Amino acid sequence: EGYESMFVFINQSNISKAGALLSFFLTFFTMESYSRDKAQWSAWMNSCTAVLDIAILVRTSLPAPEAKRIMRTMMAAHCVGVVAITDCAYGNANFFSQFNTIYKLLTTSEMARIQQIGVNRDAYNELTCWVMGMMREAQDAGYLDPPGAAQLTSILSTFRLNIKHLFDYHD
Repeated sequence: EGYESMFVFINQSNISKAGALLSFFLTFFTMESYSRDKAQWSAWMNSCTAVLDIAILVRTSLPAPEAKRIMRTMMAAHCVGVVAITDCAYGNANFFSQFNTIYKLLTTSEMARIQQIGVNRDAYNELTCWVMGMMREAQDAGYLDPPGAAQLTSILSTFRLNIKHLFDYHD
């Protein structure tokens, strides 16, 4: 008798109702998950586009050494942004340090500064500040006119906004 009384509520009608309720909630959960994934994908692609736009503009506007320096630092900022968002998939040891060794994005002293800060959100902010300073130096040297500098600053702001949007989803 003890076990039989526990199963009184389990019948075909109650199972159907529970299934309908779960299906209802599952629909909304799936829709929210899809919306979140779509927003993250959009932010990621917009950040990639911003890096490419800056690379194109500096490569066509600045002397090669200055353009290369800005492009290297932008790519490093992008990589550090990825590392700062993910706790386990990509990290400093298994991604950024190796990537930097292969592609020489940062000089030894720049890499030492980033390692001192820690490859995290603070390092990402530091690198984007470096890019902004390099743009200012290029403008002061006469390589960039004010509209060109404003355009690059706008693209860098778009990049920062999209990476920030990815940080918003960091659980």
